[in-house]
Amino acid sequence: MAIKPKGTVKQYIGFQPGLTEFVETKSIEVAAWSPGEPQDEISPTQVHLILDIGDGDTEKIAIVSRFKGPDTLGFLLEELAKYRAEVWPHAEPPNMSPETGEEQ
Repeated sequence: MAIKPKGTVKQYIGFQPGLTEFVETKSIEVAAWSPGEPQDEISPTQVHLILDIGDGDTEKIAIVSRFKGPDTLGFLLEELAKYRAEVWPHAEPPNMSPETGEEQ
């Protein structure tokens, strides 16, 4: 079953010098989140993608994307997989199994 699109893809070509700053991502974190306190035992309702883009003077500088539904996250995953295959066509396909950290 295909993911229902919840966004659009725009390809940006020809970034103008001085108007775009590229920064290296220091770390990537993906986490399930729920709005209640941990002791409430509420099942997670959102997925957060946290990109640490560098060290601030006193705290971490991060870009956080919050996904509140499976279609928006599915859209991002499909687009990333498409561009991964386009940019690195000979790379081994990603392991998309739900189990993490274990070899099959």
